[in-house]
Amino acid sequence: MKSLSVSADSLEMITPSDKEINLLSNLDPAYVAVLEMTKSEREFVTALICRYKPRKLLELGVSAGGSSVLMMSAANKTNEGEEYPARLYAIDYAEKYYRNIKLSVGYIVDQYPELKPHYHIYSGGMAYRFLDLIGEDIDFCLIDTAHVNPGEILDFLMVLPYLKENAVVVLHDVGMHTSMSSKSFARRDLNHTTALLFSAICGKVLLPAFFSKTENNEMYFANVGAIVIDKTTREHLFGAFNLLTIRWSYKPSSREESEICEFFQRHYDQLFADFTARIFAYHNHYFTEARRRTPLVRKILRKALPLWAKTILARIYDRLLQ
Repeated sequence: MKSLSVSADSLEMITPSDKEINLLSNLDPAYVAVLEMTKSEREFVTALICRYKPRKLLELGVSAGGSSVLMMSAANKTNEGEEYPARLYAIDYAEKYYRNIKLSVGYIVDQYPELKPHYHIYSGGMAYRFLDLIGEDIDFCLIDTAHVNPGEILDFLMVLPYLKENAVVVLHDVGMHTSMSSKSFARRDLNHTTALLFSAICGKVLLPAFFSKTENNEMYFANVGAIVIDKTTREHLFGAFNLLTIRWSYKPSSREESEICEFFQRHYDQLFADFTARIFAYHNHYFTEARRRTPLVRKILRKALPLWAKTILARIYDRLLQ
């Protein structure tokens, strides 16, 4: 029997060059302190920007804005001399930085005034609310948001209609579910959303050729990856939509549900629009039944318990519903 081989057209291992690694060496390193990426992950993203030379970038999940600085700086250096500089559009559901609510999301970008004219940030809502303002022809997108269902799955499906052919979508935390660090281990049954999405999207896969297990919180696999969006991506969407049937850790509000369904009605075939409505109906039913059947457990979970205790109680809770 002939062994199966990997085509260079379907998967490429990325080894950043010295030039790519040193591209931002003269940049004020303040952003690194708040950028939730390891050194090898930063080099991977920088290498992709150098090679694909995007002009219209999108970021979902801004946090302090460290990745905004990285992407904008790399894109501007790569496109140096062009008549129009690269632009970055950033979206975050939150309005305040989750580690310090006195600060706004993306606050670190203020320390880089040269980037501000080409940086546009939107906060306080899901991506679908802002994408018409941003427009189409996005050629590079970083998604780093919830890491639990429906999180990045919904994010990707919202963004896809606005992506240019051969756009690069970078997914962060694709290996988080394999982390053996004490903090991540307790949530390993929840943090698989991005890995599932990464496996479901059709297109050329880009992976770092090297990563450090120690550097990546004791993860056994690379924690960042990318996919080049092409015709096959749009022709094979069932896998991504079907991921939305897996149990959710949170549920969008009724208003968001209505607006998401309307958004998908505009951008996808009726089959997928109907499927989305059925998915929401299922999860609404599930959350209602969960509240009705185990109200005491839910009250316990709301209390300020350690993460490991919440995880154990959540597993017991799930078993009660089976």
